[in-house]
Amino acid sequence: GDIVNVMDAAGLGRAHVFGISEGGLMAQLFAARHPDRVDRLVLANSGIVGIDPGSRSEPAIEASWERVIREWGRDARFFVQWFSPSNVTNESLLRWCERLQRLSATQAEVARQIANVIGLSAMTSEFLGDIEAPTLVANSSGDQVVDPESGYFLAERIPNARRAVIDSDDHFFFMGDHWLEAMSLVVGFLTGVAPSERRERLFASVVFTDIVGSTARTAAVGDAAWRAALDDHDRIAWAVGDRHGGKIVKSTGDGLLVRFDSPSAAIGFCRDLRTELERLGLHIRAGVHAGEIEMRANQDIMGVAVNLAARVEQSAPDGAIYVSSTVRDLLLGGETHFEDKGLHTLKGFDDRWRLYELAEEGSMLRSPGLLR
Repeated sequence: GDIVNVMDAAGLGRAHVFGISEGGLMAQLFAARHPDRVDRLVLANSGIVGIDPGSRSEPAIEASWERVIREWGRDARFFVQWFSPSNVTNESLLRWCERLQRLSATQAEVARQIANVIGLSAMTSEFLGDIEAPTLVANSSGDQVVDPESGYFLAERIPNARRAVIDSDDHFFFMGDHWLEAMSLVVGFLTGVAPSERRERLFASVVFTDIVGSTARTAAVGDAAWRAALDDHDRIAWAVGDRHGGKIVKSTGDGLLVRFDSPSAAIGFCRDLRTELERLGLHIRAGVHAGEIEMRANQDIMGVAVNLAARVEQSAPDGAIYVSSTVRDLLLGGETHFEDKGLHTLKGFDDRWRLYELAEEGSMLRSPGLLR
């Protein structure tokens, strides 16, 4: 009923319907009851209405749900491990999930939602034959939340269905390493045209940052306090990045990878981020390099310039902002000044590179050194 009301309010006579997880159960019911409103149907890692989600191993599934409820809003580590095991070491995603839990529902509300989903087992699955829309049934091969075998059941009983298996352990496959492959499959099914992977090369200034002493700080203040500090770090970094026109590509654990259109914007970001984080007692080091990078379809970046920026950051001492000679040369004649830190051997590069440290505002450019 909610789906009908939303479609009516939006003036949508028909639509493609995508249902994942418990949303797949709702999508099954909607497509069967309102076949005139569905063009194409995608069921991704969907359970089966009429069959208890715990049919594979009921005690283990129940224990997992109970743990999700018990730790909801406090610790999302098991939630991520169960729903998206490819991200178990992704600290940035872990913090995002914990914020999502705190901002979306209480433990009691989550418990009621899970009970409602399991309550669909009181219905029968005979209605699957009433689904008229062409249907894609997609399952992650290693899904631990919903048995992948449910896909065979659905594909056999929905008249115009085909099944696809995604090489992934993630229940939320759009968050895993194979998200592009999976979503390309969905887009191709819905549009009839398989998207091609597009890569482009462009010039960018690349920044790597890292929080100084994160391991010792965690041991000193405890996990909960450190996660709160990292939340502050992320919030400030996104705000400063937006202010300087940067694109945060991804988290690197206790740091960031960011790209900019100009080296001056990258330097401004590093300087302001360092200043604002120091007010919270967080200290960073940063490395900047400029060069041609390759943009991947998932908006990640790669190439020699990215690797070199990472090595520049690793060469910087605590609290310092280091730049390559390329960045220093591009900014000659401007108001930004650097101190020559000599030639450095960077891992993975045969030749030594001359690195410079961003000087405090008002200091003069020192020895120009050898160009590289």
